[in-house]
Amino acid sequence: MLTVQARLEYDEMFNTLQSDGWKYIEKRFKEAYDLQNDLMALPDERTLHLAQGRLLTLGQFINLEALLKAEMEQAELDSDDDGTNELES
Repeated sequence: MLTVQARLEYDEMFNTLQSDGWKYIEKRFKEAYDLQNDLMALPDERTLHLAQGRLLTLGQFINLEALLKAEMEQAELDSDDDGTNELES
């Protein structure tokens, strides 16, 4: 199990991701991702690598909730492996 502090931090992050403000930000990230996603139109390899980096970053923000869930689940598994079976402070 996660510590009480870690659980509170994850809860706050997930609350933020459910807010209207985050939904607007996520929409803008998706729009920017769609605009950057035409890799065939790029003139050279350097521009391609820059675009790939932008797409990777945008994709991480778009998928932040899933990434946080996976991170939290892994943290819970890791703490269970350490013999911790209760929430700790």
